Amino acid sequence: MKLCIILFLVNFSAAADILAFMVIPGLSHHRGLSPIFEELAVEGHNVTVVTAFPREKPLKNFNEIDISNFTTMHFDSIRKYFPKPFPEMYQIEIILGLFHNINDVLDKILEVESVRNAIRSKYDVILVENITPLTYVAGIMNRAPIIILSPAPGWLGGHDALGNPTHPVLTPNFVLGIEGNPSFFDRLRSTTFNILWRTLYTYYDLPRCDKIARKHFGENIPSLAEVQKNTSLALFTHNFVANSIKPTVPAVVDINLIHIKAKKPLPNDIQEFMDKSKRGVVYFSLGTYELTYNTTEHRMSIIREALMSLPYDVLWKYHIDEDMPCNIMVKRWFPQHDVLGHPKLKVFVTQGGANSIEQAIYETVPMVMLPVQGDQGQNAKKMVSMGMAEMLDIFTMTKKDLTKTITQVAESQKYKDSAIKQSKILKDQPMKGVKKAVWWVEYVIRHKGAPHLRSGFLDMPFYQYYLLDVMGFFLLCFFLIMVVFYKMLTYVLSLKKIMCTKKIKSQ
Repeated sequence: MKLCIILFLVNFSAAADILAFMVIPGLSHHRGLSPIFEELAVEGHNVTVVTAFPREKPLKNFNEIDISNFTTMHFDSIRKYFPKPFPEMYQIEIILGLFHNINDVLDKILEVESVRNAIRSKYDVILVENITPLTYVAGIMNRAPIIILSPAPGWLGGHDALGNPTHPVLTPNFVLGIEGNPSFFDRLRSTTFNILWRTLYTYYDLPRCDKIARKHFGENIPSLAEVQKNTSLALFTHNFVANSIKPTVPAVVDINLIHIKAKKPLPNDIQEFMDKSKRGVVYFSLGTYELTYNTTEHRMSIIREALMSLPYDVLWKYHIDEDMPCNIMVKRWFPQHDVLGHPKLKVFVTQGGANSIEQAIYETVPMVMLPVQGDQGQNAKKMVSMGMAEMLDIFTMTKKDLTKTITQVAESQKYKDSAIKQSKILKDQPMKGVKKAVWWVEYVIRHKGAPHLRSGFLDMPFYQYYLLDVMGFFLLCFFLIMVVFYKMLTYVLSLKKIMCTKKIKSQ
């Protein structure tokens, strides 16, 4: 009995109050990160989550603030600021679009009284999404350590908050779609993007976000730049199979396989459809944002005709209700991970989101990539370079292109062999998934922050970090040497001229 009481007290004393401020109403963001919050609640912590995708069943120690009413606004905002694919937009348009998209929505979310009350409460640690400084408003009322999260390799502002290096060639921003050995033009684009982002972030976005924060919480609150200094850790969805290798400080922790769970039995109609397939199944899905971007009816008709002409059975995640051939099953939603684990699945046609790629690698499924926006272009190029996928431009491809590419990937064993190889590498990790993320969150709680993991770059003037003073010294030395050389040369030439003049006079 005494032992039970002691164990209870130990467990109770270890419980922490945690706020997860998830303000992007995108399902892919939710699925990629929500298992962390749920596991923290299972471990006994008191977790409050601001989310657009609340659980269907209640969970002990788990309190949710529903902001699902802002989902439509979020998608309308994306269509407003990103009317064209990223490759067709100027860099400044992309950056300002990313800033305005989430800030416009978050400004309205902060009008919800329950959200403001949650922010005013006291916590042991605060988890926020990494995209613009306005998400730091979650830590505006207390000095709890902050952990930033991203279902992608992270934005520049998050890396800078921890002093993590973001070399424009070694780690180009994922929205640029640069992968492998970048050309001179790629390096120029990446360098320009880094300069533009940091300039706009500091002198445009931060002041604008401060103004929004003060509108909701008063003029006496600290600036978001000050709150950002409480950042202790970053948990970014990144792995060395699906993404390029990048240098990181200890405060930047790569997490992966967060959403990978034990497979469940498929619904009866899907199970029967796949089991009966004689030539194999193709699964086609453009993810949760398929209706947001500029995938016009003309392009969707090309996709429909291509799928109808395939010699395989097809599962198509789409929203149409029209009759289709008996070899095509259309649904608005499929249990994707369970579908990818079926032995008769031959090809996964995907837009290239991080969650989808991880699931495909995990289940050894070759892919045809149709990237649209965000990190999808970079992800697709990485998969192609590893030999487990082919890529097409969804905005220019023809029916023949799509049909030929799907058939090629389905029939060639080399794609499957590569997928098997990469899956073995991905699974071979000492700690992965939710357990790794939860351990690091609890690490920050135990130490009441983790400033010891951050880089010394944060305390260093930018001119020192970029060696501008050293390069200036070298240039000064070079200039002085050239001046001395010039003076010496001038003296020698003048001396020679005098000697010649004397010689002429003596003659």
